[in-house]
Amino acid sequence: MTPEKLGRWNNLLSIALKDNVVTNKHTAERAISSNQKPFTAGYLINLQLGEVLMSTVDSQDSWILEARDLDGDLLQDARLKNDSLILNYKSDKNIKVRIILQAKLETESTTDFKIYTLPQYDFPGGRKR
Repeated sequence: MTPEKLGRWNNLLSIALKDNVVTNKHTAERAISSNQKPFTAGYLINLQLGEVLMSTVDSQDSWILEARDLDGDLLQDARLKNDSLILNYKSDKNIKVRIILQAKLETESTTDFKIYTLPQYDFPGGRKR
Protein backbone atom coordinates (compact mmCIF):
# COMPACT_ATOMS: atom_id res chain seq x y z
CA MET A 1 0.00 0.00 0.00
CA THR A 2 1.39 3.41 -0.93
CA PRO A 3 1.95 6.00 1.83
CA GLU A 4 -0.92 8.07 0.38
CA LYS A 5 -3.34 5.12 0.52
CA LEU A 6 -2.16 4.17 4.00
CA GLY A 7 -2.77 7.73 5.18
CA ARG A 8 -6.24 7.73 3.65
CA TRP A 9 -7.00 4.33 5.22
CA ASN A 10 -5.85 5.48 8.67
CA ASN A 11 -7.91 8.66 8.36
CA LEU A 12 -11.04 6.63 7.60
CA LEU A 13 -10.30 4.27 10.50
CA SER A 14 -9.92 7.24 12.87
CA ILE A 15 -13.37 8.46 11.80
CA ALA A 16 -14.89 5.05 12.58
CA LEU A 17 -13.11 4.93 15.95
CA LYS A 18 -14.76 8.23 16.90
CA ASP A 19 -18.26 7.19 15.79
CA ASN A 20 -20.69 7.07 18.68
CA VAL A 21 -23.58 5.30 16.97
CA VAL A 22 -25.09 3.28 19.81
CA THR A 23 -26.89 0.24 18.50
CA ASN A 24 -29.29 -2.13 20.17
CA LYS A 25 -28.86 -5.88 20.42
CA HIS A 26 -30.19 -6.53 16.88
CA THR A 27 -29.24 -4.20 14.03
CA ALA A 28 -29.23 -4.71 10.28
CA GLU A 29 -28.47 -2.29 7.48
CA ARG A 30 -27.10 -2.07 3.98
CA ALA A 31 -23.73 -0.39 3.49
CA ILE A 32 -22.69 1.11 0.16
CA SER A 33 -19.14 2.09 -0.72
CA SER A 34 -17.72 3.81 -3.79
CA ASN A 35 -14.32 5.01 -4.95
CA GLN A 36 -15.32 8.59 -4.21
CA LYS A 37 -16.92 7.84 -0.83
CA PRO A 38 -15.53 4.75 0.91
CA PHE A 39 -17.80 3.47 3.68
CA THR A 40 -16.50 3.54 7.23
CA ALA A 41 -18.49 3.40 10.47
CA GLY A 42 -18.25 2.44 14.11
CA TYR A 43 -21.14 1.00 16.10
CA LEU A 44 -21.17 0.86 19.92
CA ILE A 45 -22.86 -2.02 21.67
CA ASN A 46 -23.02 -2.90 25.37
CA LEU A 47 -22.09 -6.55 25.71
CA GLN A 48 -23.09 -8.21 28.97
CA LEU A 49 -21.33 -11.11 30.63
CA GLY A 50 -22.98 -14.27 29.29
CA GLU A 51 -23.67 -12.82 25.83
CA VAL A 52 -21.93 -13.49 22.53
CA LEU A 53 -21.60 -10.60 20.09
CA MET A 54 -22.15 -11.65 16.47
CA SER A 55 -21.70 -9.53 13.38
CA THR A 56 -21.83 -10.55 9.73
CA VAL A 57 -21.00 -9.01 6.35
CA ASP A 58 -22.12 -10.68 3.12
CA SER A 59 -19.50 -9.33 0.66
CA GLN A 60 -16.31 -10.47 2.33
CA ASP A 61 -13.83 -9.55 -0.39
CA SER A 62 -14.43 -5.79 -0.19
CA TRP A 63 -14.92 -5.24 3.54
CA ILE A 64 -13.13 -5.37 6.89
CA LEU A 65 -15.06 -6.15 10.08
CA GLU A 66 -13.50 -5.81 13.55
CA ALA A 67 -14.38 -5.59 17.24
CA ARG A 68 -12.41 -2.99 19.21
CA ASP A 69 -12.51 -1.66 22.75
CA LEU A 70 -13.17 2.02 23.49
CA ASP A 71 -9.43 2.77 23.44
CA GLY A 72 -9.33 1.53 19.83
CA ASP A 73 -7.43 -1.65 20.63
CA LEU A 74 -8.33 -4.63 18.47
CA LEU A 75 -10.32 -7.31 20.29
CA GLN A 76 -11.03 -9.57 17.33
CA ASP A 77 -11.07 -9.69 13.51
CA ALA A 78 -13.89 -11.30 11.58
CA ARG A 79 -13.23 -14.69 10.00
CA LEU A 80 -14.22 -15.88 6.53
CA LYS A 81 -16.92 -18.55 6.49
CA ASN A 82 -19.17 -19.53 3.57
CA ASP A 83 -18.42 -16.36 1.56
CA SER A 84 -19.25 -14.10 4.53
CA LEU A 85 -17.27 -12.38 7.22
CA ILE A 86 -18.33 -13.58 10.67
CA LEU A 87 -17.37 -11.90 13.92
CA ASN A 88 -18.03 -13.97 17.05
CA TYR A 89 -16.81 -12.21 20.21
CA LYS A 90 -17.21 -13.41 23.80
CA SER A 91 -16.11 -11.40 26.82
CA ASP A 92 -15.53 -12.47 30.39
CA LYS A 93 -16.99 -9.17 31.67
CA ASN A 94 -19.51 -6.46 30.82
CA ILE A 95 -17.89 -4.34 28.12
CA LYS A 96 -18.71 -1.65 25.57
CA VAL A 97 -17.52 -2.87 22.15
CA ARG A 98 -17.09 -0.83 18.98
CA ILE A 99 -17.79 -2.77 15.80
CA ILE A 100 -15.84 -1.28 12.89
CA LEU A 101 -17.12 -1.82 9.36
CA GLN A 102 -14.85 -0.42 6.69
CA ALA A 103 -14.78 -0.88 2.93
CA LYS A 104 -11.45 -1.56 1.31
CA LEU A 105 -10.14 1.44 -0.61
CA GLU A 106 -10.96 1.79 -4.29
CA THR A 107 -13.83 -0.68 -4.27
CA GLU A 108 -17.40 -0.37 -5.39
CA SER A 109 -19.46 -2.59 -3.13
CA THR A 110 -22.76 -3.04 -1.36
CA THR A 111 -23.24 -5.38 1.57
CA ASP A 112 -25.81 -6.39 4.13
CA PHE A 113 -24.42 -5.90 7.62
CA LYS A 114 -25.81 -7.34 10.86
CA ILE A 115 -25.02 -7.02 14.57
CA TYR A 116 -26.77 -9.16 17.17
CA THR A 117 -26.18 -10.87 20.48
CA LEU A 118 -26.89 -14.42 21.58
CA PRO A 119 -26.87 -15.96 25.04
CA GLN A 120 -23.83 -18.04 25.89
CA TYR A 121 -24.95 -21.23 27.61
CA ASP A 122 -23.00 -23.40 30.01
CA PHE A 123 -23.79 -27.10 29.82
CA PRO A 124 -22.92 -29.91 32.24
CA GLY A 125 -19.30 -30.94 31.89
CA GLY A 126 -18.12 -27.39 31.10
CA ARG A 127 -19.06 -27.54 27.42
CA LYS A 128 -19.98 -24.10 26.01
CA ARG A 129 -21.90 -23.22 22.93
